[in-house]
Amino acid sequence: MPMAMLLSSENPAAFSAARIPFIHSLTLSLIPVVLPTHPSRRSGAAPAARRGRIYWPSGHGKRGKFGACKAAVVNRAQGPLPFRQRGWPSGPGVPANHRAPSQEASTMSGNPLAFRTTIAAPIAALAALIAAGTAVRAEPPPAAKAFIKQLKLTQDVLKGWEDEHKVPAEWVEKAKKEDTLRIYGSWDNKQFREMSRAFTERYPFIKLSYTRGNSNTRVTKPLIAFKEGRYVADLLTGIGGAIFLFREANALTDLKVLPNFGKLPEGMGSETGIWAGLRTRYWCMSYNPKLISKADMPKRWEDLLTTAKLKDGKLALGRLPQLWLLPLWGTKGEGWTVDYMKKIFSQVRPQRRKEGMNALVNLVAAGEFTAAVATAGYRVKFLVDKGAPVAWHCPEPVPVAISEAGILRNAPNIHSAYLYMNWLLSKEGQLAQFVTSAEAPAHKELFGKGFLSLPKEIEGKSIAFRSPELLGNEVEKKFFGTWTPLWDNTAK
Repeated sequence: MPMAMLLSSENPAAFSAARIPFIHSLTLSLIPVVLPTHPSRRSGAAPAARRGRIYWPSGHGKRGKFGACKAAVVNRAQGPLPFRQRGWPSGPGVPANHRAPSQEASTMSGNPLAFRTTIAAPIAALAALIAAGTAVRAEPPPAAKAFIKQLKLTQDVLKGWEDEHKVPAEWVEKAKKEDTLRIYGSWDNKQFREMSRAFTERYPFIKLSYTRGNSNTRVTKPLIAFKEGRYVADLLTGIGGAIFLFREANALTDLKVLPNFGKLPEGMGSETGIWAGLRTRYWCMSYNPKLISKADMPKRWEDLLTTAKLKDGKLALGRLPQLWLLPLWGTKGEGWTVDYMKKIFSQVRPQRRKEGMNALVNLVAAGEFTAAVATAGYRVKFLVDKGAPVAWHCPEPVPVAISEAGILRNAPNIHSAYLYMNWLLSKEGQLAQFVTSAEAPAHKELFGKGFLSLPKEIEGKSIAFRSPELLGNEVEKKFFGTWTPLWDNTAK
């Protein structure tokens, strides 16, 4: 009867969302130790003696294996006051793992074995009710609170923050039984650890294993393994130009099941749900200010062809033209782009570099060459903050691309992957990424809020957007049909 009253309409506040985490903890602790009424107390006992005690598992009390402790008991004479007992938490910020105090409840007395079995049904009902719901915290985890304060976020950004972390309880329960979640990406190891701290505080039972690598490591190897019936990863980020290979292999699961998939701006999530845009990257130029002034840098991409200080090996050209030239193809058309490709090799005569895009920025800072294409702003800021002699410059129109992520179909730890991906698409995940790596968020409520690594280089300039849906179609085939012979220096 007392526990049943927790679910009654007499005291709806006692079962508010703010108290659910605590009640959940209470219920799970009570269920394993429901004790029957002792034979000596089944009849003829005084009313006070018929009242039982609730015993918590070892570690909660101070009296051996079972310790008597205070419980949410309702005194009929006082009315339903389940949280008025001294020592019980009463605020909305009660953590889910809160341990009950070890003192006896003032309304409990009698034989230590006396516990009326009628309490089992209300407890089971309460547990079932909670299990059917979703996991929600009363407030952001400590790591999120720290960057909320650091960024001085306004209420319009904070609105609905915790609602974005409502997930099916089934995912949480199944994730608890899964192994380590394996993630492949392009973040630095330190960046990933710092970015994921808020996630691990929300889901401490999920262990993360992160592998940083180039496109071959984070994309090609997992795809080959998948085709062979093996899994070396569960969740992939930075898929880039290889997205069509995963599409052809039917290798990715549908992400539209994620609650936060709907938070993506239009065009930043696959229509079929196989990929989600984790971040927006602006691909421009990095340069060494000791070797060339900003005034000498090209204002438009056409100006690059006539900038004397960048000719004859002083410009490094990266091996991923789809990052910057494919968006220009979409904006300026096939004729302009094909002609531009030919002229950049014949007139500018750049160095053909096979390093990754991040490595090129390091070489610019080291003075190996004057400038490089293409470079993401977040990486330049990372080095600028360390005092490196490097800067970022964006000719118009500014090429914009999405960094795609996906979950491998039938991945061994798919529920853990669901939770991580859904978290990463939330405001909390997107801003954790921004704080640690200065990458522009891909969340429709964060667009236009100033979350850019080097905003002065972008503001007021026209944009050339590359949709991942272009990858793998006829446009890309024509694009690389022109680029590859020029890059290999075999064009006639």
